[in-house]
Amino acid sequence: MVEQRNNRRPLVASADPALAAIAAVRIARNQRARLYRKLDVEHSAGHISAETDAEVMGSCSAYSAALRRTVRTVPSTKEGMQAWLALVWAPGTWEGAIPEEEVRPILATVRAYHMREAAHA
Repeated sequence: MVEQRNNRRPLVASADPALAAIAAVRIARNQRARLYRKLDVEHSAGHISAETDAEVMGSCSAYSAALRRTVRTVPSTKEGMQAWLALVWAPGTWEGAIPEEEVRPILATVRAYHMREAAHA
């Protein structure tokens, strides 16, 4: 999977597991947004189907799971770490404050990246 970033060279997700994980978060976020739009249309029409409700709940769970996997994925490149930090701290990623249970894994991932970089310095 290749992702273009700000008209610079493409980032190849397979080169860094964090980039692949971030791509999965973006896909899950887009799917969730699409289903929220569908939910809004049904709500405006006066009826939300059980199928749409279930799809939205599933997409929310998929987004949360992708985000949890990404938080625990240690980047292997400087570009991956920059993208990882941008995602983790981006407004809207957590839709409010970072959940307490995710703070320790976030710090563990940053530490693991730092320790690996220090070992290669």
